[in-house]
Amino acid sequence: MVRASASNVVRSICLSILQLIVDHIYQVLSCQTLTDLRDKIRCVSDLMVEGEFSVNPDLPSDVCAKEIYKSGFFFIEDKFYNDMRDPDCRDYSRVIMDWAATKPRGMGPLESVVMENVKFDDLCIRLGHPYLYMHQGNCEHLIVFSDIRMLQPDDILDIREYPLMTMRRTKQRTFCKVCLNTASRWVTLNDELAPENPCYFCDPCFRSLHYDEDGKKVCKFEAYKYFDSHVVL
Repeated sequence: MVRASASNVVRSICLSILQLIVDHIYQVLSCQTLTDLRDKIRCVSDLMVEGEFSVNPDLPSDVCAKEIYKSGFFFIEDKFYNDMRDPDCRDYSRVIMDWAATKPRGMGPLESVVMENVKFDDLCIRLGHPYLYMHQGNCEHLIVFSDIRMLQPDDILDIREYPLMTMRRTKQRTFCKVCLNTASRWVTLNDELAPENPCYFCDPCFRSLHYDEDGKKVCKFEAYKYFDSHVVL
């Protein structure tokens, strides 16, 4: 039987730099590794599709950012825990450590270890202290360990259910700027026909406004796939 569990609160910065709100809450088991949690964290940045699609919005877009940029790390108590499971993974912490080595600081020496070899039971943490999860090169999330406790009879006892998401913040949907009724699927930049820059559109409104009956662009704009976190997460 698993001995203990820890609750992770994954926080995201929203509305303003000064306001932090809880985005997701996960329960993890002490016997699980940091990669177990990383694989469960939901972020819309992982779903983004690279490329500009204004010339042909029907171009295949099956590969998302998570499948291309697989690197990431947790920064906990002066240690970088890097995900190096894939041969293409990069050590994001190396440039930070090299920079920090040239600066005077009051903390101890920074270390880099492999995430998949570290269990939560191995960590030395402070409850309520903010730590960092970074992926996709510059997408940052604050992580706070809010509670450490023994397993309770009313907890789910199937280890396969963990890490277990116990709360997800309700997000406001990004509606199409034309119909004002449907979730956005496209975002345009430098759009001659849009009232805003950037501007968001559902698929039918995007196509009817920007293309003629032959599928040709009717104005200058850049188009990118948009994933509304309210819909996809």
